[in-house]
Amino acid sequence: MAVNYQLFIDELRLLVITKVAVTEEEISSKAEEYAQLCEQANQRLKKCYFFMLKQNYSEMERLVCIEPNLFEFINALLFPELDDWRKMIRPLGLKAPEEIIIDYYLAVKDACHKYQERKPLYERLRFYSLIGAPILYRIGIMCQILNLEPKNNLLKQDIDLFDTNYFSILETEGREILQEGNLDEMQKLSQILSRRPKWAASSLAKKCAKEISKLENEKVYQELCSIGKELQDSLYDSDEMKVKECLEKWDSCIASKTDLIPPANTQIIVQKAKNWITVIAEDRKNISIYNSATEDFIQNIDSCSTKEELKNLYNEYNIKIQSLNLPVSSEIEQYVEEKLKSFTTKFVIKLLFYVSLGLVSALAVAYFISNVIK
Repeated sequence: MAVNYQLFIDELRLLVITKVAVTEEEISSKAEEYAQLCEQANQRLKKCYFFMLKQNYSEMERLVCIEPNLFEFINALLFPELDDWRKMIRPLGLKAPEEIIIDYYLAVKDACHKYQERKPLYERLRFYSLIGAPILYRIGIMCQILNLEPKNNLLKQDIDLFDTNYFSILETEGREILQEGNLDEMQKLSQILSRRPKWAASSLAKKCAKEISKLENEKVYQELCSIGKELQDSLYDSDEMKVKECLEKWDSCIASKTDLIPPANTQIIVQKAKNWITVIAEDRKNISIYNSATEDFIQNIDSCSTKEELKNLYNEYNIKIQSLNLPVSSEIEQYVEEKLKSFTTKFVIKLLFYVSLGLVSALAVAYFISNVIK
């Protein structure tokens, strides 16, 4: 039929367009066959529409896709020259073909288009049902489908039934879990309750959340105490890396529970550790400045040509070092003293040289004078 109906429609259109001479019997035969095709299309369309109303979209799609494809079949029957064909058979008193139910056609077509968007969800739901997946998984998929199909009453009924019956089981199990005080089990229960709006607003969910918060606070409190002890040992050993690790753990725990009041004695240790780290960092900075200033000072000593220049250079260096609350090293002081002495020694040597030079000159003059007198 997939080929025959299209071939028949092509012949019918050619007949209407060319208006070739044919017998009344041939026209009557074609009119009867076209009417049968329209009837078949409407029968399939009504079934699809019925399944659409029942929200059985998978069956609706299956019927649409049976060969020939219903939409392609109807599109072919609604050929452009259809009105001319009706006019051609009317004078002959032939029975008019059924009208294609356009409202049904458009509704089913739109439903099929929307179903394609959520078909993966339906397939996953069918898969979960086949493998016997946990009910919560299936309900999660059903809720996603319901968001896309808010008028799907069957899904609503199934979900409401699940909400009522399954929650009664959770209440019984939840009371036992709360009495046992098992944090892991409470967290699992809380996750389950959060998946359904009705459960999340229940008194069980509120009690569970309260107990979880209490147990988590106790757990974090104990962890903070443990960090405090580890931090104190690290401070005693002056282990900078370990102290930093402990402070990071502390900050992480505090950030996870902003409403928790930490142990007072541990807070004192933490503050002491932070101050110690700050002092170490400041000392490193000062030492770096000290080394740089000392290096510059040593490099500039040789450029001093006088004792005064050296004293001024040393005074500037000394002021900079004192601002860091650090002493000038004894080696530097000794070096400067030696440099200053070297300037004094050079001066004495020069002075003696000039004095000796003067004596020689005086002796030469005396000798000259004595020769003249003679």
